[in-house]
Amino acid sequence: MPRTIGDISDGDIQWPNDGWCVARCISAVPSRSKKKKTPGVQIIWRTVRDESFPDTLFVTGKALGRLALVAKRLCEWPDDRELPDDDLEAARVLARFICDTLPGRDAEVEIASHEETFMYESGPKVGQK
Repeated sequence: MPRTIGDISDGDIQWPNDGWCVARCISAVPSRSKKKKTPGVQIIWRTVRDESFPDTLFVTGKALGRLALVAKRLCEWPDDRELPDDDLEAARVLARFICDTLPGRDAEVEIASHEETFMYESGPKVGQK
């Protein structure tokens, strides 16, 4: 019998139900991804129903848009405040600002889940979902 997603441990994370909720940032600290060691900001949110869940912002040049969104909308980064021209350095500046500013702030967040179907395109399981 093939393995299913139900066979894989997802750790101790207890996600709130799908939908919109008000959450407060209780922690925003520098982190690194387990596999590739990509730098990031590990954010822990707590809902008004006392449910906590994580969110990671990666700190790369390609993630600059998401970092800017969080800095502007949640941390009140001024539109006229200057950033370095280099995308990676700008991402690092925004990450430090988010770590310093986001804890204690509230946000409306949407919890959404989706299901994906993956079909093998090569190897011994080709065609299996």
